[in-house]
Amino acid sequence: MNAGDTGFMLICTALVFFMTPGLAFFYGGLVRRKNVVNTMMACTFIMGLSVVMWILFGYSLSFGGNHGGIIGDFRWFCLNGIGMDDAGPYAATIPHFVYIAFQMMFAMITPALITGSLVGRVKFKGLFFFVLFWSILVYYPMAHMVWGEGGFLAEIGSVDFAGGNVVHISSGVSALVFAIVLGRRKGYENTAYRVHNIPFVALGAFLLWFGWFGFNAGSALAANGLAAHAFLTTAVSSASAMLTWMLIDVIKDGKPTLVGASTGLVIGLVASLCITLVGVLGLHPLLLMLDTPAEILDDAYRYILTIDLGVLVMFAYNLCAGLLRAIGNSVMPLVFLLISSGLNVVLDLLFIAGMGMGVQGAAVATVISQGVSVVLCILYIFLRVKILLPEKQHFRVGSHLYWELFSQSISMGLMSSIVSAGSVVLQYGINGLGTLVIAGHTAARKLFSFTTMPVMAMASACSTFVSQNRGANQPERVRKGMKEIALYSVVVAVLAIFLMQLGAEWMVRLISGSSESVVLENGARYLLWNAPFYSVLGVLLATRYALQSLGQKVLPLFSSVIELVGKVVFVLFFIPKFAYNAVILCEPIIWCFMAAYLVLVYLHDPFVFPKKAE
Repeated sequence: MNAGDTGFMLICTALVFFMTPGLAFFYGGLVRRKNVVNTMMACTFIMGLSVVMWILFGYSLSFGGNHGGIIGDFRWFCLNGIGMDDAGPYAATIPHFVYIAFQMMFAMITPALITGSLVGRVKFKGLFFFVLFWSILVYYPMAHMVWGEGGFLAEIGSVDFAGGNVVHISSGVSALVFAIVLGRRKGYENTAYRVHNIPFVALGAFLLWFGWFGFNAGSALAANGLAAHAFLTTAVSSASAMLTWMLIDVIKDGKPTLVGASTGLVIGLVASLCITLVGVLGLHPLLLMLDTPAEILDDAYRYILTIDLGVLVMFAYNLCAGLLRAIGNSVMPLVFLLISSGLNVVLDLLFIAGMGMGVQGAAVATVISQGVSVVLCILYIFLRVKILLPEKQHFRVGSHLYWELFSQSISMGLMSSIVSAGSVVLQYGINGLGTLVIAGHTAARKLFSFTTMPVMAMASACSTFVSQNRGANQPERVRKGMKEIALYSVVVAVLAIFLMQLGAEWMVRLISGSSESVVLENGARYLLWNAPFYSVLGVLLATRYALQSLGQKVLPLFSSVIELVGKVVFVLFFIPKFAYNAVILCEPIIWCFMAAYLVLVYLHDPFVFPKKAE
């Protein structure tokens, strides 16, 4: 056993204990004045009842023995046969008693969560017997099936890092069923329900946040990196959700509310479980499936996890930039993107070369630079473009518009997902070529992203331009604009060729921080061979966005399928034979096919090229 792990788990256990009193304050503050004491008393008696039941037979039924993968037995009735210094079967580095105590806190808060749906509608005696029988019939079997040795769900591969199934799904579904059975509260339509005590709500939310650090981090069952990751995820998720809810309050009612902030905080805490589960348990197997070399596996894991924490930042930038483009301002999003990209390069040099942070430094640099672009976008909107600040009446929109937005978002979302899947497939092919090739390719892709920014920005602007002219019934302007974008893409390609001829290898050396000839040669070759195809890429992206703006949902989506199929073919047949040269030529060749297909569709669009009346 490990003294450090033991101390850490005892602290986490105490933190989780705090969550049930926190829940009592949270629920107690939300209800009407006459239900406050009853609500808080419900959580209080559950604390006592659940502890006694757990020690008597709850732990044994959950984690002792196995009967059909459903329930345990009574081998540890009253903790019989468990020594003070014994290590348990579920955590080797901590005493068995510590694991029992930690799991006891889960068994305590889970039935307490249900009480929120029963406030003011169940007598104390009825609630007492409900919690007693619910724990025996639902919680203990669920805990055994998911976490116990031989559990049915555990045997078929179910993973529950910190109670997503055992705690939240079981309590949530039970609360919903209970509420449906009880039916609507009498006199609900004629009664105004107001929050009784806002400080209670805030105090409860803060106690839940405090305790949830133990809830998530303690589920690692050791003081290790996994616990640290869960701790940080808990902080970031809850803080982001709280700020998001406050923003919604501002948009909806003109000002943030403490109740809204507290509610958003609690929602974020629950979301942190999902994020932690997906990030921690799903990423590593995915990297192994992609045949990531063992020597860079840990670096790749840390890089992607860091980028994952910045997903909200990327979403915020795309939202703000899209709003600006929608009113015809395509310049400022480009300016902010250029500032962000320049800052990204500077921070890469600082974190990688200066501070020795490796690939994780590159990820941190990316998230920080994207965050700067978001701040600049938001400040610009608040200071210069107040017309984009929504008001309450703007949310009263007809269902037809919601459906149009939904269908368009599904099309674009699927297209992006398919493109991303293609990138994953191609990365699988690259991973088999060795770490030096991967290093050169990674550096070249960062430079590629920077140098293709002009055509990317123009393509995004094209979407707004075509939408505006479609609304104004100006097809001739669409035709003229698309011709100019094509010419612009050719000019960018010529400049890119010139730039790569001058310093491709030097730029790869600067970004990668490597002096290996394989890294420098492969990275430089990627940039040199791709530069002439920037013109094709510009036409491809502009045409794809233009067709989406013209109401085409299926055909642009089909182009992404072509891209995915093409990358699969290259990975299966060409990369094994031609190595990195096939990787370099994979996307340019696919761009040519996709561009030809989309341009053909564009030339037959009835709005842009209406048929002349005979």
